[in-house]
Amino acid sequence: MTFSRRSILALLTAAAVTGMTASVSFADEVNVGDVIDKFTKIRSMSGEFVQFDYKGNPSEGTFAILRPGMARFDYRKGGLNILADGKTVAVENRRLKTWDLYPLSRTPLNLLLGDRIDLTKGIIKYVVEKDGLIAVMLADQKTFGNSTIEIFFDKNTNELRQWTLLDEARRETTVVVHNLKVNTPLPKHVFRIPYKEIRERN
Repeated sequence: MTFSRRSILALLTAAAVTGMTASVSFADEVNVGDVIDKFTKIRSMSGEFVQFDYKGNPSEGTFAILRPGMARFDYRKGGLNILADGKTVAVENRRLKTWDLYPLSRTPLNLLLGDRIDLTKGIIKYVVEKDGLIAVMLADQKTFGNSTIEIFFDKNTNELRQWTLLDEARRETTVVVHNLKVNTPLPKHVFRIPYKEIRERN
């Protein structure tokens, strides 16, 4: 499935409007528990992505996810790598030769990469269905303030299609994934953050 920038924005707008009308709105005939359960049972995932920043500028690259808490995003252009090792998110700018570190627990990625999503804690804000996709909005103000993550699944297959991060400045970053491989072995060293190198640079 391919997405144009216009179709992504249209879907996000529909989801945002629905989210404003009620604290939790469940799509007709959608069992959100089943969708989330099937998603979290995927222990590993890899593929390619196209990312749109808040200005609509696209970037491409490859990614890998290993539950719980591990992720790697390698950008083909722009000189960026993003690593999550279960505790920390590290952003490398290869051009500037800098690293920025953030606690994983304080980022919206913590929900995407979690071992499970506890539906009893009220972190699901709404679920909507449009054009064959299911959109699930997740938020946990105690963990990362007003930032949110919205995950989009194929309605028929429950496969992950994209997610959108909305930061506290209300800036959106949308990531569309394709050519997915799921539940294939991924070595943990792929997600290793070079703390010694980072300390020496700083």
